[in-house]
Amino acid sequence: MLEVNSIRCYYCGACASVCPLNLIDVLDEAIKVREGCTDCGLCENTCPVGAIKIAEE
Repeated sequence: MLEVNSIRCYYCGACASVCPLNLIDVLDEAIKVREGCTDCGLCENTCPVGAIKIAEE
């Protein structure tokens, strides 16, 4: 499960551009991750400000 730090995130879209399943939507001031995310970590590794973390359930 993805956790997005909304204070650090500036909604650049880098995470959405690397999602292999196209499940990340960048809205005006929110990141929406649709069902089906496999927690592959590409978005976490790509985020230029470290605003995304893969959380363990």
